[in-house]
Amino acid sequence: MAIVPGFEYDIFISYRHNDNLDGWVTDFVQNLEKELKGTLKDTVTIYFDKNPRDGLLETHNVDKSLEGKLKCLIFIPIISQTYCDTKSFAWQHEFLAFNKLAKEDHFGRDIKLKNGNVSSRILPVKIHNLDEEDKVLVENELGGVLRPIDFIFKSAGVNRPLTPSDNPEKNLNKAFYRDQINKVANAVKEIVSGLKNFATPARSRPAPPSSSLTEPGLKPRTQKLLAYSAATLLLMLLAGYFIFNFTGFGKKVRHRSIEKSVAVLPFINMSNDQEQEYFSDGLTEDIITQLAKIKALKVISRTSVMQYKKNPKPIKEMAEELNVAAILEGSVQRSGDQVRITAQLINAATDEHLWAESYDRPIKDIFNVQSDVAKQIASALKATFSASEKSNIEKVPTSNIVAYNLYLKAKFNVVINSKESYRRSVLILSQAIELDKDFAPAYAELANCYSLIAYYQYDLYKPQEAWQLAKQSALKAFALDSTLAESYDALAYIVRTYDWNWAEAEKKWKKAIELNPNSSRSYHRYALLLGLQGRFDESIAKAKHALQLDPLNLSLIVDKARMHYYAGQMDKSIELANSSFDLDRDYRPAWGLMGSALEQQGLLDSSVVMISKSATRTGTDYEGVNERFESKPANYKEYWNDVLNRTLEDAKKQRISSIIMAILYMRTGNHNEALKALEKAYEDREGGLVYVNVEPLFKPLHNDPRFEKIVSSMELNK
Repeated sequence: MAIVPGFEYDIFISYRHNDNLDGWVTDFVQNLEKELKGTLKDTVTIYFDKNPRDGLLETHNVDKSLEGKLKCLIFIPIISQTYCDTKSFAWQHEFLAFNKLAKEDHFGRDIKLKNGNVSSRILPVKIHNLDEEDKVLVENELGGVLRPIDFIFKSAGVNRPLTPSDNPEKNLNKAFYRDQINKVANAVKEIVSGLKNFATPARSRPAPPSSSLTEPGLKPRTQKLLAYSAATLLLMLLAGYFIFNFTGFGKKVRHRSIEKSVAVLPFINMSNDQEQEYFSDGLTEDIITQLAKIKALKVISRTSVMQYKKNPKPIKEMAEELNVAAILEGSVQRSGDQVRITAQLINAATDEHLWAESYDRPIKDIFNVQSDVAKQIASALKATFSASEKSNIEKVPTSNIVAYNLYLKAKFNVVINSKESYRRSVLILSQAIELDKDFAPAYAELANCYSLIAYYQYDLYKPQEAWQLAKQSALKAFALDSTLAESYDALAYIVRTYDWNWAEAEKKWKKAIELNPNSSRSYHRYALLLGLQGRFDESIAKAKHALQLDPLNLSLIVDKARMHYYAGQMDKSIELANSSFDLDRDYRPAWGLMGSALEQQGLLDSSVVMISKSATRTGTDYEGVNERFESKPANYKEYWNDVLNRTLEDAKKQRISSIIMAILYMRTGNHNEALKALEKAYEDREGGLVYVNVEPLFKPLHNDPRFEKIVSSMELNK
């Protein structure tokens, strides 16, 4: 959030990819951030893409994709020998785009400073002396003389960026790096002050005199009448509040909110071909996704409704379990290029039909059917939706039905949640994208697959390679459709787990939830992020909301219990984890968490009895883990020594997560080896490392300089 309301960032850093090959721009941003902290009282937010690729976002939607990011107070272009290229992405879609946006917003591009001078919100930083034609190009766009802050080292035959280690005496420009950084920070301060000064009068303008009941121009009798009116109105409001909150009438009105809640049961596959199961499941999920975009509706997530595919129950019972007023059920029959879809919306309390429809359409009209079903359900439940929500519902994700089929198959595979399922999904999604290179949801799903491959360290890719592929895919999805909640969710997960930029991750999850207010996955992931930051009350509240949208999601139930575990509330953690057994007595993560909570309570031998029933998934998932942790426990010390020894044997044959090794070393009392394992996890950027600061097992290491170095190096709160 920017210092001045209405803007996404305070500063946008624009540069060409080649100018950061040696990390110059990254270092500049880091040094500027430090200098700004000592120059401004406010916290300044900076948008800076660490891994840009020229042309990556150059599609017909590229301008819209950057609108949010470019909505900033100050634009800093890193002017180089390659920046002034009219064909480059940075020039076309950042420099020119910001110049246009700034001229059109309420501040304007050029603002008056407190001292009366005028300054541009484009603050150029120049790292090379420019050719004359490049200088002219910039000045034509700026409409005046180029007045940059130079970061140039100039000597005989040398024209390169200035670095902190350069000796000013040997530089013909006599520039000192730290001084130049300070000049940029001071210029930013001046511009921000000018903008805040511009914005203040409108916000602080006093109310018109006529709003006062004691205005001198009013006669005493008039003042009394107004006072009596105000008192009467206050009494009416208080009476209304009492009636609404403390009588049956109030309860009845509040209960109406549940009327705008719905669960979409898995559509029945009526085709003779069981291979079409992916299509009926995909249709179910896409209708849920369309409905979920409507803020006025409560829509149950896929994970919960799919529980009833193999275990159907009476409508009323399902509605009570899911806490919804209406149930949508239907069927789909596909034959060649034709599809028949039937759907009916049922009032769970009365079992009456609120709406029903049958569609016989060509398969190419499938998206129109989905959006029509969503709008009809909203209408039947009297849920209003905005113009933007309507536009999002009607949006066609792809014009290529073959690509869409592949996309559905890939998502059907992902649910299996295994190394092989992710391998197949990546292959299928790549085929879909080959058929339609503008298929934004396919890129978002591909990013999700790569992220989970990296997090669980499946040996399909090197972890860092998988993270980079995930980031590229998520950014591409965002570039193609900046209103796609899934792209924000995918980016947030990557930024949290790989980049360790939690502030940015929080922004992206907030945006994902804004675009899809019924996304239990975004609420779930956001809850975990808050827990990792020690914001446990907020985390548990978000997890609670996620469970309202996905009440039968075992992973979500246990992760809510995990937040209590991280908060040191072991009894509550055990109670919640135990509640998951109502759904699945054999859910291993619940047993594992209960064992860990008992361990923290000092009940060590009891803890290993619980943990022995669990397969850990802390950072990895590899063959043999179930058998190893299910070894018959003797006592705490013997059990963990046995597990450690067998894991070390496995490590000779396959890669074992360094986080798991660190946990095993902590449980066997070897703190030095645990620290070595954590340092290795840091070096490899293991996803599980994000839990290092809140995992109680690591508390004995908190005052160790090596541990502190890991945590501080991650810059988790940046």
